[in-house]
Amino acid sequence: FIDFINLSEAIMNLTQFFNPIRNIIGLEITSRQINAVLLKKNKKGELELVRKFAPVPAGVVQNGEIKKPAELAQAIKSFWQANKDAFQSKFAIFALPSSSAFCDVLKLPQISNEQTAEAVKLNLSTKTLFPMEPQDVYYDWQPLKSKDIYHHYEMVGMALRGKIKQWIDVCSAAGIEPLAFESSAFSASRAIGNFEHNTGLFIRVADDGIDLSVIAENEIRFSRFVPMPEKVESFDLFKEFVKTEAQKVINFYVTDDPHNEEIKKIVIAFSFAKKNELEEYLAKNLGISAEHIKFSASIKEAVGNLADDESVLPVLGAAMRGLIKREEDTLISLMPVGTEENYQHTRLLAYVSLWSDIINATAILLALLFVGTWLFLNVIGKRLDQQLAQFQTAFTSQSEIPELEEQARRFNDLTAQISALGARNNWIEQLEKVTKILGQPNIKIHNINMPDPAGTISASISASDRNAAITFRKNMEKNEELESALIPLLPLELKENINMNISFKLKEQIKE
Repeated sequence: FIDFINLSEAIMNLTQFFNPIRNIIGLEITSRQINAVLLKKNKKGELELVRKFAPVPAGVVQNGEIKKPAELAQAIKSFWQANKDAFQSKFAIFALPSSSAFCDVLKLPQISNEQTAEAVKLNLSTKTLFPMEPQDVYYDWQPLKSKDIYHHYEMVGMALRGKIKQWIDVCSAAGIEPLAFESSAFSASRAIGNFEHNTGLFIRVADDGIDLSVIAENEIRFSRFVPMPEKVESFDLFKEFVKTEAQKVINFYVTDDPHNEEIKKIVIAFSFAKKNELEEYLAKNLGISAEHIKFSASIKEAVGNLADDESVLPVLGAAMRGLIKREEDTLISLMPVGTEENYQHTRLLAYVSLWSDIINATAILLALLFVGTWLFLNVIGKRLDQQLAQFQTAFTSQSEIPELEEQARRFNDLTAQISALGARNNWIEQLEKVTKILGQPNIKIHNINMPDPAGTISASISASDRNAAITFRKNMEKNEELESALIPLLPLELKENINMNISFKLKEQIKE
């Protein structure tokens, strides 16, 4: 029974490998609850929405900080297991608390992508954007639309490594694999459709503070998180607090760049009864009209009853990002690797797991086959012995002799087939031997072509750097198990990620 389970898991891994990752969940965790949303298309091609939520134990998360990682991991795991009918995938786009992430816009001349990467790194090193060391943060960037023909603009996001690692560890303990981390402000802005053709200020009031984001043509151009004041004695004081912070953001945006367009509207996400009063107050004191939230046109039909729950905006926006093809997702992700690299890493793990399961399941099935064959031959042998004994002790007519000869012939044919099957099984031993030879430090194996008629094995590999490639060459040349090895000379200009196509012969080939 266990063998058939292993075989079914191998088939599932095979299906995942040859199909793109689907059913990616948007996930947000606040001090009060776990929020998850899945957007998927039904058989008619229509977008459907699944939303689940569960409370977070008190004191586990406070002001965006994880205080009790083990308890949070268990809460996520229990939540996921209780909703497996809705969430059949372990992959998630994670909306981080806004207090954990920072962003700014970098104005650069028209330069290449490679030069942009260097420019971002230089600005971080000189602390032009943030007073942090590059080695202390995970950072990423994405281009913004611009009408300036002499410059282009990059939105740079970053988060402290310690905080991101803590979230990754919690997800890992819960059995969840995050494909991207982004600020909840970025996630929420993706779900609203008020700023498709203009520029405005989006204010989201959360448990631990307020997000203030300037959005132009559906792109965040500036975002700032402000913690809640320690004491707010009345709603009038709270309105004054929001107005003051909004005025600061508007003043900064207007004076930061002459190409910035005028802020024409304010949109507020505030899940309380006095939202209308706050909208009227800001519109009057800032001289900018206030507008109710409009959901993005791409998800408007799927949202349905959720339109009245504005707290779902971040997780809804994260779920929308999950609809993007993984290899095309170049949005900001605050992880150790970018979204494209993370996608490739996930596919590689699926590939390794696939072949591991296939080899194990095949070995077990072959073992069962040989045991069954042995039992079958043992029964046949006993029957033949009985028939021969009867033949020797009794008078047998000439008509019975051809029948015995035919049974003997079938027995010999069956034995020959079993012997041939055993000989063909040696490819597993040969594959294990080849992967052991190639599996050296800092070397990635891309593919292996098993022996041609001349016994030559070819493989495609890559070395992380030049030292790893040189060490690999020396190890292959000194390997006593090899009869010969053909390894190309290393290109002088390559220092990292060196691809090589090699061929070699084993001294003792296992013949098929």
